Amino acid sequence: MKLMKYALLLAGFSIATPSLAACKYSLDKKYSELKWTGYKTPKKAPVSGTVEDIKLSPGLPKASALEALDGLEFSINLASASSGDKVRDTRIAKLLFKDADQVVGRYVKSDKTHLYFDITTNKVTKSVALAYEIKDTKLSASGYLDLLDFSLQKNLKVFAEACKGRHEGKSWTDVKTDLKLKFYKTCK
Repeated sequence: MKLMKYALLLAGFSIATPSLAACKYSLDKKYSELKWTGYKTPKKAPVSGTVEDIKLSPGLPKASALEALDGLEFSINLASASSGDKVRDTRIAKLLFKDADQVVGRYVKSDKTHLYFDITTNKVTKSVALAYEIKDTKLSASGYLDLLDFSLQKNLKVFAEACKGRHEGKSWTDVKTDLKLKFYKTCK
């Protein structure tokens, strides 16, 4: 009789207690948001925009969102940069990125505060670190690139000359990037 009560108690406990589900995270390759901010004028006035054409090739589902970045490769069409100003957008595409219209990259690793990517444009590959935060299924990362690191000196000079009036004679080489990604979370 005691054995039967014990068995019923265990059975009730196992029904009432939810099982610990094994969840997997995978990158939503249809969602990405990349905002950029360049700078002009001696006072370093910001000019922001987005990149519309980004293609993600994610890796396999993993046990955490951070691990789901393993195997991530991407391409960015710089001609799709949009600032809301057609004249500026044309100058960015035709002058600044005329020889470097494509960025390709891959996720390399992470630590507690940064994601590391190898990024290639204009036949130059550089490692770039972005500070990141993951909340549930959303990742936000930001950092800076220097156009000179990608051998864009000549392009920048032509671009700066074309924008001399609007930029009050000063075009900066650093560009802030803000990246947002989403993950699918599937639990069994």
